[in-house]
Amino acid sequence: MKVLRQTIKSILVMLLIFLLIITTEIQTFSSPISRRTINVGVILFSLDNSIAAQFKKEFDNLQNEYPVKVSVLNPQNNVSVQDEMLDSLLKNNIDLIIAIPASTKEDAVRNFIERVRPYNTPLVMFNIPPDVVKNISKDYARAAFAIPASDKTGEMQGEIVRDLWNNKSIIDKNDDNILQYVLVRGPKEDVTADKRTQGVTSILESSGIKTELLQSFATNWTEAVAKSYIENIFLTYGNKIEAIIANDDDLAVGAVKGLQKYGYNTGSKSKYIPVFGLSGTPEAINLIDKGLMSGTIIVDLKKVAQDLYAIGNNLINNANPTENTNLKSEGGVIIIGTNPRKYIIKK
Repeated sequence: MKVLRQTIKSILVMLLIFLLIITTEIQTFSSPISRRTINVGVILFSLDNSIAAQFKKEFDNLQNEYPVKVSVLNPQNNVSVQDEMLDSLLKNNIDLIIAIPASTKEDAVRNFIERVRPYNTPLVMFNIPPDVVKNISKDYARAAFAIPASDKTGEMQGEIVRDLWNNKSIIDKNDDNILQYVLVRGPKEDVTADKRTQGVTSILESSGIKTELLQSFATNWTEAVAKSYIENIFLTYGNKIEAIIANDDDLAVGAVKGLQKYGYNTGSKSKYIPVFGLSGTPEAINLIDKGLMSGTIIVDLKKVAQDLYAIGNNLINNANPTENTNLKSEGGVIIIGTNPRKYIIKK
């Protein structure tokens, strides 16, 4: 009898252990976001850029939704400063690094990865050109790369331009049925700038709109540079410019302020040049509401921040980067939708 009781006790213990294992596995599988506190280091190329500043806010807000501690660092578009910040994060036992780096060139991205790899820290990099990712994706197994679905936002910006062009009395100043415009874009070889530019121009072409590109200028995403650029070229092209298309709202706001130096876009309908931005910053929306700017595309940066964290959390758990998400990978790059919507000047 004693032997029987001992046998039953052993079976019950084994059953309890089995149930605990099964329960743990189910909880791990069903919970895409870890419940322990995770230390996340976020490096944003420059908080002087309005979008980067909005990103900081959304990454900080993750702390209200998930068990995370977020530290956002601003290298001010300086790779050397960025390297120092990255080294400091790594030495302080960070669990995850999310980066929109100061440089997306291959050698700079490779250097970033080489600094992270000895620590075996999960790394999510955003806005790295797919061509660069193709060459470096195998350098570090615990790294993931994501880009925004910027082609759609560029196309939507093109639709705003097209719709305004359909009322030619507003935009076709010389009645030649050709849209003369200036393009203020992001840096050369920047994946977001390239996709947005391709998106807007493809819509204009497919809509049968004849265009003449008066000037195109690559910037570092800063308002001051765009303002200075428009102030300078206005002396040459002022009476020819029918529209200014900018890759983001900081550049669009800078363009508006550049025009205002010459009395344009201050409230007079007779001295107004349509300016189109993209990203939906508060200042751009304010200018649109005042009738001083024509339109923008508002993007959901909260969703982007959450998606980047979800990717990183999967890396922490040694899972596929897109597991338990609605994200898809194309050519080794994860595409993140931004839920874009149009915001235009009220007629």
